Amino acid sequence: MEFFWLILTGMTAGWIARQFMTANGFGLTGDLVAGVTGALIGGAFFEKADIFAGNGIIGSLIVASAGAIVVLHGVRMVKKV
Repeated sequence: MEFFWLILTGMTAGWIARQFMTANGFGLTGDLVAGVTGALIGGAFFEKADIFAGNGIIGSLIVASAGAIVVLHGVRMVKKV
């Protein structure tokens, strides 16, 4: 069940990141996949940096959205090269 919530939170974070990143993206599906990846990366980064974003869904969305924005920005930089 926890895996389901990770996927759902990551997809929501991908959509939020898509709203912040106004340049051409990878379509909704690509941005949602980047959101799930960003949720994993954001969670690992926040844990290693000892940053606490709060409990519950809001804290999870903050962490996942931050990771998704970083992932989308990085992938878009590589795509331009």
